[in-house]
Amino acid sequence: PLLPATLGKLTRVAVGDVGDGLEQVDAADAAVLKEDGLKRFARSEYGNSNGKDFWPFATVTVYKYVDASGAISAYDYFRKPGMRPEKLGDDSASNGDQLLLRSGVSVARVNARLGHEAMIALAKDLIVGLPKVGGTAGIAPLLPTLLPAKGLDADSVKYALGPVGYQAMGGVVPAQAVGFDKNGETVTAKYKNGGVLTLLLYPTPQIAGEHGRAVESAMKSEAVKMRRKGPL
Repeated sequence: PLLPATLGKLTRVAVGDVGDGLEQVDAADAAVLKEDGLKRFARSEYGNSNGKDFWPFATVTVYKYVDASGAISAYDYFRKPGMRPEKLGDDSASNGDQLLLRSGVSVARVNARLGHEAMIALAKDLIVGLPKVGGTAGIAPLLPTLLPAKGLDADSVKYALGPVGYQAMGGVVPAQAVGFDKNGETVTAKYKNGGVLTLLLYPTPQIAGEHGRAVESAMKSEAVKMRRKGPL
């Protein structure tokens, strides 16, 4: 199961991990998460009981993806402005009683009325039981690492694998010109000088050239500068 029977001193009361669980994904998120390669989904409440009544203190949702690229794209989709970084898993951020984290190919969302320290402790217990994936599936994508660091607004970085997620995360290049159907991937970031940088990566330089011309044509009326180097 993606979610354990207990997390710290809290007990699971509602089981959401049935089969692959995909039919239970929130409808508003389903299209984005599907194109990111969602494989399993689970959501449960955790709390304390006196034998008669139950007091829920935390709702935990876990999404498991085919690979780390899909998990990173989903993490960026769920990450909202103003969330502060945390030192948990591979990526994590919190805001009040909400915590978002990524560990390998899994993304978890925690809503907890526990206080910050207790919520972090609960998340640490959760990470221990999340699926561990090796090989190429566990390798993080190269593209986000190619963003120039100078002046980068790190909170604005959004990595996308499909048109729905790309548009939902504020992509500025028309999605039809990007070429997601040719296994294109993209990362968008804002810079402190007010500029927006989009990097597009393709399997081959030939595909990159084709879609580079499509991007130029689609954005010729904008204040845009484009450069292509190989498949980038």
